[in-house]
Amino acid sequence: MKKTLFTYITAFLCSVIGGSFLLAAAYALPQRSIDKHVEESVAVLAEEGNYPVETPGILGTMRDNYTDAIMLNMASYDSKYPLLQKAFGNYKKRNSDKYAVTWLEHRNDKDAKSVSYARYWHGYLVPLKLLLEVFNYQQIRSLIIFTDLLLIVWICLLMQKKGRNRYIFPFLITLMFFPLNIVGKSLQFSTVFIPVLLEILVMLKYEKNFHAQYGLLFLFSGIVTAYLDLLTYPLVSVGFLLCFAIISDENSRCFGKWKNMVGYTLSWGIGYGGMWASKWLISSLILRENVLKNAVDTAAFRVSTSNGNDTWTHMDVWKVNISNSPKIILVPVLIFVVYLLIRCVQKKTDKINFISNSVFIIIACMPFVWYFIMSNHSYIHSFFTHRELAVSCLAILFYFTSFCGKRAPERS
Repeated sequence: MKKTLFTYITAFLCSVIGGSFLLAAAYALPQRSIDKHVEESVAVLAEEGNYPVETPGILGTMRDNYTDAIMLNMASYDSKYPLLQKAFGNYKKRNSDKYAVTWLEHRNDKDAKSVSYARYWHGYLVPLKLLLEVFNYQQIRSLIIFTDLLLIVWICLLMQKKGRNRYIFPFLITLMFFPLNIVGKSLQFSTVFIPVLLEILVMLKYEKNFHAQYGLLFLFSGIVTAYLDLLTYPLVSVGFLLCFAIISDENSRCFGKWKNMVGYTLSWGIGYGGMWASKWLISSLILRENVLKNAVDTAAFRVSTSNGNDTWTHMDVWKVNISNSPKIILVPVLIFVVYLLIRCVQKKTDKINFISNSVFIIIACMPFVWYFIMSNHSYIHSFFTHRELAVSCLAILFYFTSFCGKRAPERS
C-alpha cells in the first residue's frame, strides 16, 4: 500500500514538473514561423466565423472556431514577460469586440490588450506551437483527421487481434458522436478525443504487461486531460477507458469489476483534480495574483443553474444535451441491440452475465451525474458537451455485447 501510494505521488509530481517544463519550452520556441502560419490561418477563421454549423439547424454539428481562435492567439502572442510568467500567465491579445476571431484578426492593433488566461494549463500549446512551426491551421486540420483515422483503424485491428471482434461495431457506432468533419476540423474538440484514442491503444497493446498498473494509466489519463483540455467533454476520457478496462478483464467476478471501476475512477479523478489545482497554485505563486480565487469563482459559476437573467433546471440540462446528440445514431443502435437480444435468446445466455456486467450501467449514468454537477457549463455549451453521452452509448452497447461471448470461468 505504501509503495503504491509512493508510486502515485511520484508519478503525479513528475507530471506537474514535466508539464511545466514542456510548457516553458513551448514558449521558448522561435516565433517567426508560428506568426507566419497563424497569419495564413486568420482568413479561414474569418470566413467561417466563430461558430460555423456543418448542418444548418442542427446545433450538435457546430464547431467552436471561437476557442480555436483563442488557441491560435495564445500560440502566436510573444509577450515581453519573463519565460516562466509567459508559461503560467498564458497571455492572449484582445480588443473590445466580444468575438475571439476578431481578436485574432486585430491582435497586432494598438488597442489590443494583453489578458491572462491562467486558470487552465493550456498544455495543448506544446504540440500546437510545434505544429505551427511547420504548418498552418488548414494543414493542421488535415493532420488531425488523418491521426483520428489512423488511431481508430489501429484500435479496431488490435481489438480483432485480442479476440474482441464483437466489441468493434459498438465502438464504431459510438464514434458517430465524433464526426470527423466536425471534431477533426477543431483544435478544441481534439484535446480529449486524440488522447483517449491513444490511451485505449496503450491499454489494448500492453494489457498483459500493464494490467496490474491500470490505476496508474487512469491517473495519467486524468492528468493529461486536465493538462490539454479546455473543459470540452473530459468524462469521455475516464468513461471510455473504464469500458475498455472491463472488457479486458471480463471474466472477473462482479465484485472485482465494481472494485476496479471505483478504484480506476478515483485514480482518474485524483489526477484530473490534482492537475487543475497544481496549475492554480503554481500560477498564483509565479504571477503573484490570486489565480486560485479566480478559478474557484469560475467553478462556482459553472456549477450554477443560471447565466445572467436566464435560469434552468437540472432536467433542462439533460434534455438539451440529449436533444443535441446525433439522432441518426439511434438507427444502428436499435438494430444492433435487437440483433444482440435475438442472439442472446438463441444461445440461452447465462443470466449471471446481467449481474456481473452491471457495472456498465453505472458507467452509462456518469454523464448525467456530470451534467447535474456542471449544470451551467453543460447547458450553455451543449453543442459540444452532448458528446459526454458517448460514454452512455458505449457502456450500454458493451453491456449488451458482453452477453454474446463465451463466458470463461470467473476469477476474483
